Amino acid sequence: RDCVIDYVESRQARVRKAATRACTRLLSSAALSSLAKESGHGRQQHRRRRSNVSSSMGDAQRISPPSTSTTITPVITMDNRESLSSASHPESLGILAKNVPSSSISMSSQPSAGTALMSVPAIKRLRSDVYLLLVKILPIAVADPDGEIRLTALRGLGSPGFEGYLAQPECLKKLLLCLHDEKLSVREATVCLVGQLSSKNPAHSLPALRKFLMELMVVLRCEGDALRRQQSHAAKLLSLLIRDAPRLVRPYVQPILSVLIDRLRDARNMGDTE
Repeated sequence: RDCVIDYVESRQARVRKAATRACTRLLSSAALSSLAKESGHGRQQHRRRRSNVSSSMGDAQRISPPSTSTTITPVITMDNRESLSSASHPESLGILAKNVPSSSISMSSQPSAGTALMSVPAIKRLRSDVYLLLVKILPIAVADPDGEIRLTALRGLGSPGFEGYLAQPECLKKLLLCLHDEKLSVREATVCLVGQLSSKNPAHSLPALRKFLMELMVVLRCEGDALRRQQSHAAKLLSLLIRDAPRLVRPYVQPILSVLIDRLRDARNMGDTE
């Protein structure tokens, strides 16, 4: 990976594209292997913790028998009310306790193994080497002069295993810049990627996606033949946003439907089925 990353800054576009694709594939495999090792380590720890708790509870039961202390709950009825009022010393309480029904006596018991165990989720740690290389690939997706290379970088970043890295605030800030790329395919890939990351880090992704949604709605509300191409692009981006960020779009379903119905009605009146 360290050898390939140097070629992403080559002057030849073909070399930069190939290096970007190779580097993202290598990083994806490394991130997936790290996640697999982390999940396997977490399952082993949980299994070891469960066996330790079970063995300690078994030793405690073998050493000391369960406690049989009783808690007496005094029951006041018409029959024993006079006895309670006439009781003047502790011995009378012992006589009264014999008349208490067995259903009112609670036996103290040991906690079960199920209540003593607590499921502790495995902590997903990020590899510093993978993160540092991803930070070098992100500027390519944002500022490379070739649109195909920007698209290749974004598609590579969408590979499995990068969610935890790209959900970091520093990476999200750079990815959100691609929402305003001049190429439609780059914007589409960015909407898909950031929409999927919105569930990982909603605090840093949903405000920018909400602003982007409002911009799309403004474009769709405008009328005129000059904006027909922009409205077509906005409709495509809106469909991807609905698919990949439903949590964001849910409160705006009614205005989205109304503006889309208006645009469909205008297209039908003009005989355009695009």
